[in-house]
Amino acid sequence: MQQIVKRLNEIEVNRIFSTTEEDVFTSTFEQHFEGPILRDCQGLQYKKLKYGNWQLSNTAPNNCLIMTDGSVVEIENIIRESNSIFIIGGRFLSNDNFFHLTST
Repeated sequence: MQQIVKRLNEIEVNRIFSTTEEDVFTSTFEQHFEGPILRDCQGLQYKKLKYGNWQLSNTAPNNCLIMTDGSVVEIENIIRESNSIFIIGGRFLSNDNFFHLTST
């Protein structure tokens, strides 16, 4: 939960961030063989991904993403196949706000 709040703050601070920028340096680290992996996928599996100033991983605390549609995804695996990177993860079923402001 704390990581979701951090990600929301990062989005606010980095509003101009775009995944379509071709000049952003991307690298993968810590290869593993633990899955999960998609059927017919021939790529290598990694625990960490660095994308520009962002570092993501398949373990807490950097394993949650907020997608452009507002859904939240928890990263389970990072796959690099040829020149493409795929993130395998689980989408949260509910995106309700867990923090409610109360007046006293």
